[in-house]
Amino acid sequence: MAINPDFLHANFKDNVSKSKLIIGVLLGLILAFLLYEFFYFSREIFRVLSLTSEYDISIFSDDEVSFYNLIFAFLAAIFGQSTCFVYWFDFPLKAFNFRPTRLRTIVNDQRNLNWYFLNWFVKVALVFGVLFYVDGLGWYYDFSFYPEFIYLFILILVVLFLQTWTTILLVFKTRAFKWMLLSGIVLTGVAIGLSKINLISYTTINNLVIEKRINSRFQLKLPYSNMYTKQTKRITLPKVSVAFAKNDAAYMAPVYLLGDDVYTIKSLFLKMNNLNMQRLEFERMQEAGFYFQIDRNMPMSVVENIKKELGILDFQWLNFMVMPPNSTSDEFRYFSNDILSLKIGNQQHSVYLDFEKNEYSNPIEIRFIEGKFMINNTIVAKEDFSSVLLEHINRDKNYYFNFYFNDSLLFGHYIETYSQLLETTNEFRDNLSERMYGIQFSKLNQEGKEVIKNAFPFRYNEVVYE
Repeated sequence: MAINPDFLHANFKDNVSKSKLIIGVLLGLILAFLLYEFFYFSREIFRVLSLTSEYDISIFSDDEVSFYNLIFAFLAAIFGQSTCFVYWFDFPLKAFNFRPTRLRTIVNDQRNLNWYFLNWFVKVALVFGVLFYVDGLGWYYDFSFYPEFIYLFILILVVLFLQTWTTILLVFKTRAFKWMLLSGIVLTGVAIGLSKINLISYTTINNLVIEKRINSRFQLKLPYSNMYTKQTKRITLPKVSVAFAKNDAAYMAPVYLLGDDVYTIKSLFLKMNNLNMQRLEFERMQEAGFYFQIDRNMPMSVVENIKKELGILDFQWLNFMVMPPNSTSDEFRYFSNDILSLKIGNQQHSVYLDFEKNEYSNPIEIRFIEGKFMINNTIVAKEDFSSVLLEHINRDKNYYFNFYFNDSLLFGHYIETYSQLLETTNEFRDNLSERMYGIQFSKLNQEGKEVIKNAFPFRYNEVVYE
């Protein structure tokens, strides 16, 4: 009797009936939908948990949302397919009628794949959550899986898809390749369809949060600055906002807020002083004080008044919230945790002077007039600012910067000039550090930093004229 050459290979039709095939497909689709919604809800819950008392929340761009939705949908579709395979090939064992060992292996491999991936996914999610909880406020502005890690996600999907077919290819041989190709096409269609389903509107959540922000209720656009430090710790004091009413097109009447509450300028500083005195001593030492959100169109007369009031109350630092120039163009989406600090003086000086002016023979005059920098009464293009400033420094190392401005200068231009001086000084320090030590200034030890600082000190003074 002739031997059937395929007697060692399983036959799909012999093991899976038509009704079982249909039920398996339905189960796979249902599970894929439920898994997709689980991933989607998990992401939205994660975003809601990132919400702060000042209505900062992790907000994704439309491209990011579409990308994550598609990844979630593909993962759900692949595991839905895996469920199909388990249902199709998981027969009950009957006495003296054992199913083929390789069919049993298909089921075991699918189950192992599901549990191993779930185990790996939970561990990665846990590490991810711990790391970024430690990183502090606003970490989602500095890190994103999209688009930097797009190929990693694609690789994960490809590996998972191929893994679901590994044992099936061993059992059904070349016949399974056309099934795998068809499966890939169907999964792609299912994933694209699932990714369009949004049971929770992420835009609605975003809008509900953004509407409560100060910059949505008032005119408040922060100034841009190349120099800033990232505030990552949660501060105990509410932020101070100086903005304009929505209908104040001429920017005539500043509005003062502490947290969400509106104050007059006198009552504002009384409240600030009371809050500061209520803090414990170690809190006052660990935190730099209040943080100010001031609209970039605010005249400097208002800011100078704030400096004087803080000086009277014996505050040492004025911390301005700023935006990096390369931050997102959508200012309602970006919530700044970036700070540019200025050490303030007393009632005689608006800034703290740690040097005696009469001991230095080279005061370098800095101005910002009609959108242009001026150094010693000479207009200087921004790209030439550092080279021209260095020329004036090299003429006499006993220098200090005198920033001249009047009350009509806009706060945004004030920050731009102050930031430019800081950035240029750091550039000088980096260049000298590279020549002397071969590394950047920020990477030097304290002794090396002192050497560089003595070569390029930041001596800064402000002169307010009529």
